[in-house]
Amino acid sequence: MRRFILIYSIIFPFTVRADASLPDATGTDKSESPWLVTPLVSSAPKFGTSLGALGAYLKKFDDNSPTSMFGTAVSYSNTESAFIAVIANTYFDNDKQRLVAGAIGGEINNEYSDFLGTGYPVKTTDNIHAVFVRYLYRVSNNWFLGPQVLSTNYAISGNDWFSQELLARIGLTGFDSNGIGLVAQRDTRDNQNSPAKGSFLNMNNIAYRESFGGDYSFDAYALSFRKYFPHGMGHVLAARIDGRWTDDAPVGGYSSVRLRGYTFGQYLAPNATLLEVEERYHIKGRWGATAFVGVECLYGDGEGCGDGDNLYPAAGVGVTFMLKPEEKMIARAVKRFERVSPRKVKRMLDIIRGKGIVEARAILQFHHSRSKLPVLKTLNSAVANLKDRIGAVRVDDSDLFVKEAKVDAGPTMKRWRPGFRGTADMIKRRTCHITLVVDSHKPIETKKGA
Repeated sequence: MRRFILIYSIIFPFTVRADASLPDATGTDKSESPWLVTPLVSSAPKFGTSLGALGAYLKKFDDNSPTSMFGTAVSYSNTESAFIAVIANTYFDNDKQRLVAGAIGGEINNEYSDFLGTGYPVKTTDNIHAVFVRYLYRVSNNWFLGPQVLSTNYAISGNDWFSQELLARIGLTGFDSNGIGLVAQRDTRDNQNSPAKGSFLNMNNIAYRESFGGDYSFDAYALSFRKYFPHGMGHVLAARIDGRWTDDAPVGGYSSVRLRGYTFGQYLAPNATLLEVEERYHIKGRWGATAFVGVECLYGDGEGCGDGDNLYPAAGVGVTFMLKPEEKMIARAVKRFERVSPRKVKRMLDIIRGKGIVEARAILQFHHSRSKLPVLKTLNSAVANLKDRIGAVRVDDSDLFVKEAKVDAGPTMKRWRPGFRGTADMIKRRTCHITLVVDSHKPIETKKGA
């Protein structure tokens, strides 16, 4: 039987800037609170209609790092299900290091009308406790690499004799296991909480082993890719591809449908691949609308995506309200095919990265290296782009700083000159691409209508 899920939702996203201050009605600066408190209202097939709250503290460790969040979320639903989550999502050391850690616990009551496609109604209770830690270190411009540790205690039991017997026969009783793995990420998003452009690639694995104190030994691999396309006046088209694959996993460790609107755990298979496209439409101010369509395939154990019964489509619409809007006050300048060695330019960029615009200009003007000239031109262009883009009435250069500075290698031109005893010596004329991003420590007053 073919399935199609259509859902409606109200979403409360947020982007954050811990050190931002906003002018009040009188024109004076009013510091924005670093605390985030918001209700959580949702309706999902697995959790029912729930009511909860999220409380978080926002902290910006330095000017070049995104805002970190330390928070707690609790929720209780009309199915007498409850969960609590504590999470820390941190960025520090000029965004060279990222650390995510958290703990989750809860009890979820489920009522399936067609459990695992058997046609039988089943009532279950899921008890889950998990602790995870992930550390990432920037190894190049946009690449991060690091380890992760996960401890999971997941138990599923039937609420009646028939449900318990069916779970026992198919071997779905959950699992208790600990695992370690590696994570590789490539992040070019302009904002980690509510991106409008760029892409995000995440590849990771978890090796669960009995020697770590668990009940099973198996491997799980995951890949996720997201791409954001800005268009119009604040609209964003977002696309994502997710995949999860397991090797020698118990039924409790199988992959499930992760599309919005489906009950997690109702359909299981060793492997899963998801494709989703979402349009995020900006209406006015903090208000927006969203619409998505997607499909996921569960396969493995001799089953493939060619069978329509293994495809799970979904579509939905929703309304969004931005809880903490970020001041979009950055500007970028790129100077391409500059005939200077990338190594020489990198020395200059390392000196001015994170510096104020006034100090960076002074350093470049009095430095002895000739590679300062293209860097100074790019810096002045970035500042001019910022002032032109926001139409500022007055922008003080002392409030601006170099948020990002990087150089990429360009094509190398090969030239020849006569050498010893009729030989020819090759001369490499290297080129590079210089990128500078300028941001402001303070909110900028803009012209009306800008």
